[in-house]
Amino acid sequence: MTKMYSKIFILVLCICVLVLSFFFNFPKKVNISRDAVTFIENNQLTTVSTKIRISGTLYRPLLRQHKFKGNIFIEGYDFTNNNIMTDIAITKRENGINMGGLQYQSFTSSPSSIKEIGSGMIWFDNNFRNINIWTTPTWGQKNGKEPNFFIVTGINYGQAIKTQQSMKGKFGEGFVP
Repeated sequence: MTKMYSKIFILVLCICVLVLSFFFNFPKKVNISRDAVTFIENNQLTTVSTKIRISGTLYRPLLRQHKFKGNIFIEGYDFTNNNIMTDIAITKRENGINMGGLQYQSFTSSPSSIKEIGSGMIWFDNNFRNINIWTTPTWGQKNGKEPNFFIVTGINYGQAIKTQQSMKGKFGEGFVP
């Protein structure tokens, strides 16, 4: 009889742990500011210093997709301050590097009409120390065929390139550049 109660207890405990791990998001609050630079790929002369400010929560459930809810503000790009940033669904995670889509939207005359202002891809490590954003030079202005444009943590072009190389080494295929 005691063996049966033990088995039932273990089964109930396993079910509780499974349910908890499915529904609990393991949130991590983020409120940071990082030095960064912007540049066109392979063109050190286009380097401009900026700051990336991140405020929000990274949700890390065990059995579901991770996501970031909050705001990413980039100095010099007013639309990142004045518009709505959609949640970043982490579409791929490799060796501590997360990848997702970064998109800013505005509502025009009616709430049902949404206008995309700027979009790109973002890679960041679990502590938001290393960040790589890939977009175009006219980010937030127009669409079209343009060279690759990056916003990367670091105080100069050399550090930004080292950040990209380090992140690419960890993430592997699918990291840009």
